Amino acid sequence: MNNYKNISLSLFVWLAILITLSSCRPPKFEIGGGGSIHIPPKHVDPTQPLELNYELVIWGEGDGDVKKRFNDIRCIIELSEQETTELRPQLTKIEKKKAFYSVIIPIHMIGNRENLKYLFRFKLDGVENATKWFSVPIKGRKLNANNLSVPSSH
Repeated sequence: MNNYKNISLSLFVWLAILITLSSCRPPKFEIGGGGSIHIPPKHVDPTQPLELNYELVIWGEGDGDVKKRFNDIRCIIELSEQETTELRPQLTKIEKKKAFYSVIIPIHMIGNRENLKYLFRFKLDGVENATKWFSVPIKGRKLNANNLSVPSSH
């Protein structure tokens, strides 16, 4: 009879453990992320300000206001090998999982060089991200042997 009580008690303990474990739900993980889309121009006209468009996107199961998840959006422009400056793109349109930005690069920042170099930086959920450096040829510019910009002959 004592043996029977031990088996019943063991069975009861195991059943209680199984019921407890089966009622526990795993934590909900949000799978998803975000990124950016930018198509650089084929060339830069040095006589006109340059408008760059930039799109930030959330994909997958990630949730939340796109404007709150992305912040600190900047366009970094290389003025020379030793100097950069940054501009803050303006929000132009927002959708559920997309935010569209535009930044105008003034003529004086295009500079007197062969290529305009720039990148975008942003934070997604507080984590710093950056695009690659874009290098866009400046129309009508070609460097001579002394690295001075001279008009190219056509």
